[in-house]
Amino acid sequence: MSTVANSPLDLDKLDLVEIWSKADQTERARFTWAINAETGSETSALAYVELEPGGAIPRHFDSAGEIDVVLAGVVEVESEGSAMTAPAGTVFEIHGGARHKIANAGDETARLAIFFATPSHRVTFDEPLMPMDDTVLGA
Repeated sequence: MSTVANSPLDLDKLDLVEIWSKADQTERARFTWAINAETGSETSALAYVELEPGGAIPRHFDSAGEIDVVLAGVVEVESEGSAMTAPAGTVFEIHGGARHKIANAGDETARLAIFFATPSHRVTFDEPLMPMDDTVLGA
């Protein structure tokens, strides 16, 4: 992986990986860690995510808190028993350890930038995440 922590980043040119829930294959997302410890960051991380209509980041929790920015589309955010709709331009926070799911609630591709307060952290999914077939990602 090339170092991008101190370089301009074009989100349209990122190589995205498709992931999905083993239990519900409609819960699909394309994502990448655009900036993190592996790219040379010592202070924070940025994940870039695309959700097609009907797609979702499956239910999970992160060891680090996150700030999400909806760049395009509209998403439904379920977190700790509550839900909200977040259209493009919305910024919201999810505390570390809070179990949540983010789903595309519209008819166009939703795009999110997700900022984390640490350059590496652990993500734990309720169901195995494919194609890794594992419930835990990260350090």
